[in-house]
Amino acid sequence: MIDELLKEINELRDYKKKYENCLIDKQTMSDELYELMMAEYERTPYEQRVEEYKKNVCNDCRFQRSCLIVLPQDIGMPIKSNSAWIPATKSCDNFEWD
Repeated sequence: MIDELLKEINELRDYKKKYENCLIDKQTMSDELYELMMAEYERTPYEQRVEEYKKNVCNDCRFQRSCLIVLPQDIGMPIKSNSAWIPATKSCDNFEWD
C-alpha cells in the first residue's frame, strides 16, 4: 500500500514538472508571437494599419456609420501578454459590438 502511494506521488511529481514546462513553453510562444507582431507593426505604415483596422474591426462596431473618431497613431500595436495568451492589439477606446 505504501509502495502504491509512493508510486502515485512520483507520478504526480512528473505530471507537475511536465505541466510547469508546458506553461513555460506557452509563455515563450506568446513572447515569440509578440516579437513577430511587433516587427510586422513596425513595417506597416499608419495609413495601412488604419485601413486594415477599419476593414476588420470598424465594420462590427455599433458606431460604424456615425463614427468621427480619429484613430490613435499606435492603432494595431501589439500588447505583450504575461499570461501566456496571444498578444492583444491596441484598438479604438470607443469600440462597442454591434
